[in-house]
Amino acid sequence: RDPADRAAPADAGRAPDAAPRPRPAARRPGYLELNAIPWAVVVIDGRRYGETPLQGVALAPGSHRVRLESPTRKLARTIIVQIVSGQTTRRVIQLAP
Repeated sequence: RDPADRAAPADAGRAPDAAPRPRPAARRPGYLELNAIPWAVVVIDGRRYGETPLQGVALAPGSHRVRLESPTRKLARTIIVQIVSGQTTRRVIQLAP
């Protein structure tokens, strides 16, 4: 018998299933230590984190909008901080002019 006469397997002509893609390694967070003079309420990316001083706030790497508000003195300031994976970013912000 001629091998060409045999029927092709049912899955012939289909591309083999792609191997599962490895998941991207989770990026480690970075950390923010923040103080303000005078003290302030801290809002990061729209979420309230409490009052200064703040220590060890874990954030995703990248830029973050930080709003500092001193309700007793009616002062406020917004800054952008850059967080680097695995590193601590430290800032002391002067709210009074």
